Amino acid sequence: MEILIDGYDLLNAMPLLRGPGSDDEKREYLIKILDTYRRLKGHSIALCFDAFRCARPSDLKEKSLGIKV
Repeated sequence: MEILIDGYDLLNAMPLLRGPGSDDEKREYLIKILDTYRRLKGHSIALCFDAFRCARPSDLKEKSLGIKV
């Protein structure tokens, strides 16, 4: 099964990630959480950060810890 996740929607829905810390730190922590899920369940995950007014708009595609970002 392939799972597609809107990264910013998930970040804003998780109370654990709404506190202090930079956006980069929060994104990296979310990737670590999702990688743990991916390894446990065996699903492939694509994570999209597509904020409308992002400080650093980018079409960058990468793989981090087995997650397509």
